[in-house]
Amino acid sequence: MKKLEKDSQDIYFAPKAQEDEVIWKLPPEFESQLQQARLQMTLSCLVCFATLFYLTMLLISKTTPLTPSASTRRIRSAEQQFIPHHALPKKETWVLEYAASVRSTSPENEQALPFSTKWVKNAAYHVILGDLSFSMENYEKATAHFEKALLIFPDIYDVRESLGTAYLKQQRYEAAIEPLREAVHKKETPLALCNLGVALLATKQFEEAEKQLLRALELQPNQLGCHKNLAVLYQKTEQPQKALYHFETYLSAHRADFAAIEMYANYLVHLDQKNRAAAYLENVSHQKNEHALSIHLLLAKIEAQSTNAVKAVGALEDITRYISPNLALVEMNHPDFDPIRHTTAFQGFLQQLELKVVSLENWN
Repeated sequence: MKKLEKDSQDIYFAPKAQEDEVIWKLPPEFESQLQQARLQMTLSCLVCFATLFYLTMLLISKTTPLTPSASTRRIRSAEQQFIPHHALPKKETWVLEYAASVRSTSPENEQALPFSTKWVKNAAYHVILGDLSFSMENYEKATAHFEKALLIFPDIYDVRESLGTAYLKQQRYEAAIEPLREAVHKKETPLALCNLGVALLATKQFEEAEKQLLRALELQPNQLGCHKNLAVLYQKTEQPQKALYHFETYLSAHRADFAAIEMYANYLVHLDQKNRAAAYLENVSHQKNEHALSIHLLLAKIEAQSTNAVKAVGALEDITRYISPNLALVEMNHPDFDPIRHTTAFQGFLQQLELKVVSLENWN
């Protein structure tokens, strides 16, 4: 019986191995091969990671434009900047090779005569680069080149006109007056006269500004820019008849100039001619251009100031062709609509817009 019990225990029981007994061990040659395989796998992973990192950096460098550092940009002077061949006429491309030789801006810096070949070429270089910078609307750089050219040869009158215009483009009106005045003294051109008039107008020298602008119109009657400047001048000097004449002359040919349209309409309102302003805006509102929304909105505000609620709401209905009901509600909160805010027409249109906004929100 005891033997049977021992035999049955042997089925489920295995004796515990001794601590110093080896259960299973690879042969030495297999152990060496396994270590080599592990080493190769580690090296392969490192190579894959390095390759992936390199490809990622390469992709980033392809998609991100490389720009020079701020310090590099500061060091690079105006004369050293890249000038594409196509930006210059063929006869002026010599400045590309000449740029490296330009070192100073005045004949006094070297022992050279003012009218030497060197300084003639130097002045021409700055004139060409100034004109190029001006055409690219880099007026600050153009100003620097024109000033250098005049430092070499002060008597180049047309460069003074270019310099004054470059100052004008930068709204440096005081600086623009002197070179433009000297250019006009040498030779009167309609453009120089008009630009001088603008600079004088901006500095509130109204009497001389009027003289220059009228002289420009005398030389070139179809120079419409002078009409706009004269309209502003007469508005500032409280001469309404002359101001309205020049506004209307200018706008007859420039009906897309919304800034001038707004100025003219508001000036009519200032003169208590709201009906005339509304009629003009109603007329130009039928034109299809990018300022249609602004014209309808300006018309609505003027009609509201005249307490013409129905016409004001009609103009507001027109603006909903260009903006959403939500934005139209925002515009209707403007204080200019306070005179008609409690009228039936205004409140009715306000409710229509609110219903549209709610409907759109529910639909979404």
